[in-house]
Amino acid sequence: MVQLDALEAIRKRRSVRKYTGEPIPREDLEKIVDAGRLAATGSNKQPWDFIVITNRETINKLKVAARWMDKAAAIIAVVMNPSSRWWVEDGSAAVENMLITSTALGYGVLLA
Repeated sequence: MVQLDALEAIRKRRSVRKYTGEPIPREDLEKIVDAGRLAATGSNKQPWDFIVITNRETINKLKVAARWMDKAAAIIAVVMNPSSRWWVEDGSAAVENMLITSTALGYGVLLA
């Protein structure tokens, strides 16, 4: 897989709604989630859980919420703790890190 530098990945990131359905290697999913985990947070609270969904049956159930999920190889749900003072900002930083990393690894992504 071709990797881009951070600034190039930021420039190339787009909202993609059509996917091939090809599986994403576990190693790449781990890199993407790790990028989210490494995001800056208020007081280093890290008020999140990341749920990686690759099971086709589960993705098919979730696509009721958004048709574009139909051929997504993976969905990463970010579950935030709203009792954390900066949960919106912290979650946004984590998601942005994952979007940029996904793009750098050559995957199409969508914030939803």
